[in-house]
Amino acid sequence: MYRNARRSTFVAGIVGCLLLAIGCTNPDTTAWNNAKQQDTPQAYQDYLKEHPKGVYVKRARDAVEGFDSKAWQAAVTENKEDGYRKYLAEFPTGARNSDARLNLSKLLWDKAKQSGTIESYAAYLKEFPDGVNSFEARSKLESLRWEKAEKSGAIEDYAGFVEEFKSSYRADAGWEKIESAWDTARREGKLEGLYAQLKGSPTVAVRLRRGEKFASVREGQGVAEASPREGAGPHPVILLTDKGMLHKWHDEMPATWRTDEVSKTRLVLVLGRHRETVLSVHHYNGPSIKRYQCDLSAVLVEATTGKTLARKDFQNVGRIPGAVEPYHLTRTGDPISRSEVEAWLRIFVEQEVKR
Repeated sequence: MYRNARRSTFVAGIVGCLLLAIGCTNPDTTAWNNAKQQDTPQAYQDYLKEHPKGVYVKRARDAVEGFDSKAWQAAVTENKEDGYRKYLAEFPTGARNSDARLNLSKLLWDKAKQSGTIESYAAYLKEFPDGVNSFEARSKLESLRWEKAEKSGAIEDYAGFVEEFKSSYRADAGWEKIESAWDTARREGKLEGLYAQLKGSPTVAVRLRRGEKFASVREGQGVAEASPREGAGPHPVILLTDKGMLHKWHDEMPATWRTDEVSKTRLVLVLGRHRETVLSVHHYNGPSIKRYQCDLSAVLVEATTGKTLARKDFQNVGRIPGAVEPYHLTRTGDPISRSEVEAWLRIFVEQEVKR
């Protein structure tokens, strides 16, 4: 009996040691012990990431929440950019993440309004492009960048503006400044210098360079490297402004009409300035209504010869407003649209030409 008791004690000891060894080498337990030893938010987050179904998940989450709560309280008490940034860096999926971003957004917006600089509004938009104050920030930034361009008169400032604010109502005026400088540089043989000034605005530079090869067609000169207009269509066309720069509608034409290669281009369409003339102003109890006449000239040229193939003067005349009109109406007479030009151009681009 005594011998059996000793044997039982011996076996129990061995089993206990084995269990202790197994516990010590269990990956989950080892990871948890390491996390506890480091006792940092990142350590507990690493444990949760590596052992999402581990034995100590609840304790790890509680530890993270404790650190989260403490860090959030410190950030709110300080109420500074660095504090919220630190909180967001340490707790990217923290319980107060959205609140931290909102508070940080408010601080950056207040900073932008107080300084009123291009840099401060740009910094706000870079971090919060869809923030609560993003619309107002873009409006302020647009006005400041335009004022800077007008004040300096520098081609790179106008280029920076049209690159950033493509849809602005000021964009056309910006392009006119760029186009005028480009035309002067082209005639004086100084284009490379101008392109060097535009290195910070690659989209603008590309648009200028693409029109450069065909600028001479405005003067009735063909481009020897171009392709003759013959055979079946479509005949690739390039759209230029009246100064020879690539027109903003060019890349909106059907893909089968366009090419980036000079050797494949067969037609050149030169579009003049879009002109708007106020024919009359009609007054109401609400906003006045202006009646416009809109004009746009187009000249189609054969690329290889510089020969004019067709001309078209587009014109839209606004209707005379009636005695009663919708309150939101402020004009009649629509600008000439790209689709109108495309419809007229289609027959020349797609027709078969026999020589």
